[in-house]
Amino acid sequence: MIGGLVSLIVHRRRPILLINIAVGSVGAFVVGYLLLPMLHINTTSFSLPGLLMSLGGAIVLLLAVNFFIREHSVPNILMEGNWDMVQRKIHSRWSKITEAEAGQLNGNHEQLVNIIEERYGIAKEHAEDQLQKFLRALIY
Repeated sequence: MIGGLVSLIVHRRRPILLINIAVGSVGAFVVGYLLLPMLHINTTSFSLPGLLMSLGGAIVLLLAVNFFIREHSVPNILMEGNWDMVQRKIHSRWSKITEAEAGQLNGNHEQLVNIIEERYGIAKEHAEDQLQKFLRALIY
């Protein structure tokens, strides 16, 4: 129960519901059944303090897991393999990149990052983040 509740509280853009529930349940178990008795805190798992402590443990563990398992980068091979679809959407996302320029990139990830960086005057890391978010939404 706690795992499901925490999954709703600590959600990601694309939550992996069963994993979130499992991790939340483990966090609740660790706090409720292992940590509290070790600290000699007398609460039952069905009391309000026990439930709140379990909920807190589940939230902390799920946040930690989600931090370390961040959404991964879209591999260049996926961008190249889906280039026709990506190319058609580039101009609508970054209007300062013409459709002709997008067509000349031929799926080159680095060139696209460089153009985004140059046209929008942003850091390379920010351009890469924008591109990754765009690709995840488009391809996955």
